[in-house]
Amino acid sequence: MSDSQNNDIQQAEEIVVRLLARREHSARELQQKLQLRGFDHKTIEKVLTKAQQLGWQSDQRYLEVWLRS
Repeated sequence: MSDSQNNDIQQAEEIVVRLLARREHSARELQQKLQLRGFDHKTIEKVLTKAQQLGWQSDQRYLEVWLRS
């Protein structure tokens, strides 16, 4: 992987962490927000997969919060 790709992934991860620190987001919301910031599909997929594997993002948890509100 090139330095540019690594940098993009790192930047996208930082954005995801900041967004999730404020509130739960669905994977789709995060995907849209990263697309609006100009990240490519491959980078977004890698970052969202990592976020889900590490438990940072969960559509189930998002749904539970949404239902309670």
